[in-house]
Amino acid sequence: MRPTLPPPGPVLPVTTAILAALLGCRSMSKSPTSPFPRPAIPSTTGLLPVGTPEWTPLQVDPAADGITSTSTLPDLIDRLLRANPQLEAQRQRVFAEDERAPQEKSFADPILSVRWFFEEIQTRTGPQEWALGIHQQLPGFGKRHFRERAALAHADTQGAYQTHLRSKLILEVRRAWCELFYLERARAILQKNLGLIERLGEVVRTRYAVGEADFADLTRTQIEKAQVESRLVGLVDRRRPLCARMNALLARPSDAALPRPTTLPPGSGSLPTNAKLFEELERTNPALVALRLEREAAEAKSSLARIAERPDWKVGLEYIRTGDALDPLAPDAGEDPVLASLSFNLPLRSRRYRAMERETRARLRAATASLEAKTDALHAALEEELYAWREARRLVVLNQESLVPHANQLLEATETAYRSGSASFWELVDTERSRLEFELKLERARTDQALSAARLDDLLGRDASPLEGRIR
Repeated sequence: MRPTLPPPGPVLPVTTAILAALLGCRSMSKSPTSPFPRPAIPSTTGLLPVGTPEWTPLQVDPAADGITSTSTLPDLIDRLLRANPQLEAQRQRVFAEDERAPQEKSFADPILSVRWFFEEIQTRTGPQEWALGIHQQLPGFGKRHFRERAALAHADTQGAYQTHLRSKLILEVRRAWCELFYLERARAILQKNLGLIERLGEVVRTRYAVGEADFADLTRTQIEKAQVESRLVGLVDRRRPLCARMNALLARPSDAALPRPTTLPPGSGSLPTNAKLFEELERTNPALVALRLEREAAEAKSSLARIAERPDWKVGLEYIRTGDALDPLAPDAGEDPVLASLSFNLPLRSRRYRAMERETRARLRAATASLEAKTDALHAALEEELYAWREARRLVVLNQESLVPHANQLLEATETAYRSGSASFWELVDTERSRLEFELKLERARTDQALSAARLDDLLGRDASPLEGRIR
């Protein structure tokens, strides 16, 4: 007689209880040495909330980006955070890494087995017809914990790299804004200087008409005018690649219109002591935070390698369907037996486990050395930026309070002397050129000071907000 599989009515509650016991899991922990709590990532415009089954690529309409001729630097930074594809790509990497920890801490799927006896096994209690079993693999004690720790550290590392990228992109926007501001100021200064040269040209032509100036003076005026006009053309042409770079950061067409900067981001004032800045650098720099988290992940993997020899277990439960016994009066006749099983692997490949430990220890030492090297490099970079900031401030004070006012006074005096014939045209041109260079140097120093302040903010992680930087 061909055996049949009847509905396993009384078995279902048993298997359900087994599954519930074997697959129960604890709540997600947090990375032990991570400096950040782990809240759920909130949904923002264009971002995929955690738990969303599908991701729709970021869609930003360039025609409705909100950038107008009156937009300010914060408006551009807001656009950057909403639309930059590099930042969006890193966000998705963070979301992807966030989903690793639940995978690493979960148990493997249970295995349900069904066996048919083509030849029924006759036993004292009756013929065994079929069997239903369920088995669950259990990792060695502590393995799930360290796997989860490593996954959480990797996720936090990606969050720190998102902060790092965000800070770098904001720095690029601030840098482009400062350079555009300098172009606007330099253009205004050159246009003012061009007007002065044209006015001096009128004076030279008047004196040339009455024989008080020679032709060389008249020619020199035209040369100076042509040089200033050439510099103006160069400034206008320089604006195109700067605007293209800014628009690329903002995910806009390269020829999209941008506002003309009228102010610089804060770059003046005083700085804290070097000791406080170095302390802040080591605490908040996103690159250092990321490297510390990488070291934490390496520590978790090293701990996992040390317990790799712990055996993995497999537990199981099996129900065997037994038919009617030949002797219905026999003890336990027709009873269906239930079997429990326990098995584990034998960790006999010690060379492999020792190699795993050596590998993870080497990676941990490498992560520690990388952190130390990056810390030293950032200390040097901070010293360099502090010097650049102080030097730019010194040049601002020098040009603003001394050189530019004195150059204006000297130009007025030389022009008066030239009109009266007591100064040569060459002296007048030289004075005018000096005044122009001092004014341009003043604007360059102001721009450089703002750029140094922006780079300091980047080094110190001051552009990393808790939301965008995935501060956990």
